[in-house]
Amino acid sequence: MNRKYYQFGNPFKVRFGEHRCFRCGQKLTPLMDRRIVDPHSEEAKYLDFSVGSDDGGEMIGACEFFHKVFFCPRCAERAEFVTQLSLEKLMRTLRRIEKRLHKRGQAVHLQLLFTDRKGGEMSYCPLGEASGVHVDFAFGGKKSRCAVPVMRKNCWERPYYVKVDRRALLSAVSLAAALDGR
Repeated sequence: MNRKYYQFGNPFKVRFGEHRCFRCGQKLTPLMDRRIVDPHSEEAKYLDFSVGSDDGGEMIGACEFFHKVFFCPRCAERAEFVTQLSLEKLMRTLRRIEKRLHKRGQAVHLQLLFTDRKGGEMSYCPLGEASGVHVDFAFGGKKSRCAVPVMRKNCWERPYYVKVDRRALLSAVSLAAALDGR
């Protein structure tokens, strides 16, 4: 059987960072994920079946894909490295913005919410099952919302990730804070 190994995500951040499950808060451990995919299945469009040779050879038949993912021992949630690291970066950015506004004397509460495909909002939903991600800000009695784009990498597995634009988040929060001061 054809085999293909790959890994995405910064290996230093994966190895030396402390990663927690967004669903239950348990410490995540790296785990080797194995998947057998037929090249004619629906899932095959997200995977690369090329051999990696210069002549453009293709793998024939089912292929076994190996890659490492984060695994939560408590809730059995699996997350791609790229997905987990991008969500952690977004949470760090939100905490920094919140801290910065508190230093200025503005009381703000930032919350990350996921929208599932049925339209329900929850505190966590795997990005593959989420139709959107947004940040809610609360200034006193007023609330505002900023959408965070969910994208896919153009690579073998094409993992989901969130695009963190710190300036856009900061300007949306600052605008909401300025409107709250009126």
